[in-house]
Amino acid sequence: MRKTTWLLLALALAACSTAPPKQEAPAWTTTRLTAGHPAKRVKAALAPGYAVVAWEETEGSRIRLYLAERTEGGWSDPTLIAGGGNDTVVDYDLAANARGDAVLAWREGSRVRVRVRRNGAWQNMVQLALADPMRITVAMDAGGTAWVAWRQKVGSYYRILVARDPGGGFRTWTVSPDQTHAQTPDLAALSGEALAVWQARSDIGYAAFRNGAWQPPGAFRGAFSNTNPRVALAANRALLIWEKNDPGGSGLRYARREGDSWSSASRLGPPEAGRPAVAAGEDGFLAAWEQPDLGGRAVVAWFFRGSTWKRGVYLSLPGTMACCPSVALAGERALVAWRQDDPGGKGRLYLAEAGGGGWQLPQDFAEALSPDAGDVAEATPAVGLLEDGAALVAWIQGDDAGVRRVWVAERR
Repeated sequence: MRKTTWLLLALALAACSTAPPKQEAPAWTTTRLTAGHPAKRVKAALAPGYAVVAWEETEGSRIRLYLAERTEGGWSDPTLIAGGGNDTVVDYDLAANARGDAVLAWREGSRVRVRVRRNGAWQNMVQLALADPMRITVAMDAGGTAWVAWRQKVGSYYRILVARDPGGGFRTWTVSPDQTHAQTPDLAALSGEALAVWQARSDIGYAAFRNGAWQPPGAFRGAFSNTNPRVALAANRALLIWEKNDPGGSGLRYARREGDSWSSASRLGPPEAGRPAVAAGEDGFLAAWEQPDLGGRAVVAWFFRGSTWKRGVYLSLPGTMACCPSVALAGERALVAWRQDDPGGKGRLYLAEAGGGGWQLPQDFAEALSPDAGDVAEATPAVGLLEDGAALVAWIQGDDAGVRRVWVAERR
């Protein structure tokens, strides 16, 4: 589709995305979490009566991993999880389910290390790999099974490994085919089921765990570069989105799974769209990404319900650079957070929410969630959402001295 056609579509979407009048909602409470050093890469998860945030802080050449938890008594002090010894933290991920079970995995030295939270307490650390793993991603299913995936060199090729712990210890499988140089995995899980995806040279590969075993892997073939897959999993359905680069330019592609059958790959969004985020709900999926917008970048959101994409909505304010969306979906509620420059070029954090009455969008730049301190980092925020409207947003932002700190906003 030509860019002029996409421009007309963009103008039409902007005209259609007028938000209904804002309704009174519980106020957001903002907290700064810090262990004293510059922060980066924040992750967060939310459950009834419990929230958890993890982040990295840099001290010289060393990267340390910290964790803070919120119960009914408030936020705990940051706890040092890793990076306090001779080895630095290279990568990590965090996930939780609605019961408050959680899984935290990281690379320290040449090992994957994991801690699992069950029955309100963190268990002892477990070590999973010994061969320079990278790109760790995790999932915690509704029944309390912890999943961890990563890239690791096996023989002469990079492979994707997945470990599963239903409560009695981890078992690990190599799920990507040999001789494919797999990398950049993503992972989603339901009770008794998981779906792992990855990039393998120019292809996007996938493998499903069902009925206690991994099914034969498959792939969406590409003549050029397919990268950064993102996957969401619901009962008997899945949605896979990735970035594609070819001589005609960059953009997004998607495929969906119904039962055991995958659709073919199709274009999603205009040329130069990127940084997709996707979440699953009971009646469909929510996807958000950034795309060109009249000389800048915009963040847009689309629902996928039934077998079709519903009308998309421009979430960001027009005329500046917006990026890095993060999404959450719970029942009929949806939440998207993103970073956007204000008219003066300062990075701020903004939110949009959807419910039974449609989208509630920011109407001007003064409606940023972030405080008036330094710039919000150009990095993906973390969001959590419950069906009763409770929500959590975490992001990285400079303080008055310009040092990047972790900020958390909650609505309970």
